[in-house]
Parts: sequence; C-alpha cells; structure tokens
Amino acid sequence: MTPDNTTSVVNTGKATLQHALTVHIPTNVGAREAIGAAFQQVGGRGRPRTRAMLRLRGVPVPPTAEVPLARVFINHPAISPQVPITDPHYVGTVSFFGSGLDGHLHASSPGKTINGADNSVSFALDLTPTLQRLHGLGEPIGRNIDVQIVPVMLRTCVAECEIVPTTIELVTFGG
Repeated sequence: MTPDNTTSVVNTGKATLQHALTVHIPTNVGAREAIGAAFQQVGGRGRPRTRAMLRLRGVPVPPTAEVPLARVFINHPAISPQVPITDPHYVGTVSFFGSGLDGHLHASSPGKTINGADNSVSFALDLTPTLQRLHGLGEPIGRNIDVQIVPVMLRTCVAECEIVPTTIELVTFGG
C-alpha cells in the first residue's frame, strides 16, 4: 500500500538508559485529516480504513552484548523508564537480536559498516491504536506528535547504551 502522506524528521538526539529521546514530528494538514479519519472510519473486521504508522529508520544496532529493548510512546507528559506498557501513550516495543555480526560490533554510527554490511535496522509500528486511545481520553493530536523512545534493559546493568534513529517518520494510509 502506498502512503498518502509521509512526514520525515532527521533525528539529532539519542536515547540513553538515563534519558529518553523525544522527537517532535509536525502533523501537516494531510496527516491531521488522516488521523481524524482514523477515529471515525471503521472498515471490515473492525479495522479503520485510515492507518497511521511510525517508522524509525537507520537505527544502529547497539554494540553491547546485552542489547536493550526500546519502548516507544507518543505525547507522554512525563516519560521515564518506569512508565508501563499499559499506559495509553504506549505505541510498541522494538528490540535488537544480537549485537552485530558474530556477537561483536565495532561500529555504531549510522552509515558505518562491518565487513561490508550495514549495521543499522529500521522498525515500523502501527500508531493507529494509540491515537484512538488518546482520542478517546480527550487528548487530541495537535500540530506535533512527540515520539518518545525509552531504552530499557531486561537483565544486566549496562553503564551506557545509545539508541539513535537516523530518521523518524509519520506515515498515513487511506486518508
């Protein structure tokens, strides 16, 4: 399916275990119309015909043996690692499988490669259910969506970890 509207923001920050990353994505008129339509239209099987996706592009795989999960929220007023996934602002969790090739990663910047292979990955998350929950709670989407990325370690204590998407996109379909 071809997107009807895409807004891309080049990221200049990073998410660490101490600080969440917040990126402001402007919602242009087309995106706001599609998001509004997602609240009203329901197609077959109870799914809205209009969908919104969040894409995290060019995320370097963290160079640690125990890689983190990254929880993604939007528009949370006080984001922290303690915010549960049951919070209505929660979009989804992305994870990395391994820490590079053969468990060893020697480059962690976007565009760097290891043995000729790019060390970055991209993720797509369905934003529609979160937008519907927030709409139901009376939290309308305004001229921006604040995308918040929170790294969370499952077991070990790692002193440092960075999650740095190159680009974050808001994509709408079926407007």
